[in-house]
Amino acid sequence: MSKIERIKEFFNHDDWREQIEEADLLKMMTHLSVFVHEQDSFPITELMEISNKSRYKINQLMSHLDEQGYVELVSLRPKEYKVSDEFLERVLTM
Repeated sequence: MSKIERIKEFFNHDDWREQIEEADLLKMMTHLSVFVHEQDSFPITELMEISNKSRYKINQLMSHLDEQGYVELVSLRPKEYKVSDEFLERVLTM
């Protein structure tokens, strides 16, 4: 199965039905991390831009994703996150 199919299959799982906003944001970050190699970390301002959401909403979503181990905070100033290596490995080896 190709990488893009594995990512799609992961996010089509029922677990994401109640976390639609988190799933959309994490899916964008995952695609950029896997297919655009220079995209290692994501500043909050960039996440706001690509998702068209407020800073408050992005901070909420990212805190939730961080608690679940999908992303990691890599910098406080400016605040930046990256998709966790463990998550990427789990998705791409399904």
